[in-house]
Amino acid sequence: MRKRLPWLVFAAVIVAGAAVVAIAGGKQDDAAEIKALEMQTWEAWKKQDLATIKRLSTPDYLSSDGDSVTNLAEEERYVPLTILKHYEPLAELRTLQVTPDVFVVFYPIRVEGTEDGKDISGKTAVASIWVKREGKWQNVFVHEVPMQSAQP
Repeated sequence: MRKRLPWLVFAAVIVAGAAVVAIAGGKQDDAAEIKALEMQTWEAWKKQDLATIKRLSTPDYLSSDGDSVTNLAEEERYVPLTILKHYEPLAELRTLQVTPDVFVVFYPIRVEGTEDGKDISGKTAVASIWVKREGKWQNVFVHEVPMQSAQP
């Protein structure tokens, strides 16, 4: 038994290390997937693709702009009224894993466009929450606020 004990300890360390690497790799894979889904959401708005927006959002989705809160049904009516000409993240999308099934994404973005004829162009700070339900990632909440431009 003494001769086998070091090998058993070695094997246990290798298995534990492999598990840690697999978990960390999964977290990185999920973060990359969520960043891609976040950009797919912007592209869906640009294309006025309501089916994709609904597929990427939970039924209990909420959005806040600092002045009001809207649900998915209310957001749906804005899709044909929103003309998004261009969008560009101004920095890397940063993610924070809250639980294995919840990520928060933070980033600044510049948009050019109109909503119901009103200019919505400018820089915006975005915080977006993604949840994994029934094996797929969906957006459950977005908070967007205009960023103040720095004065020279």
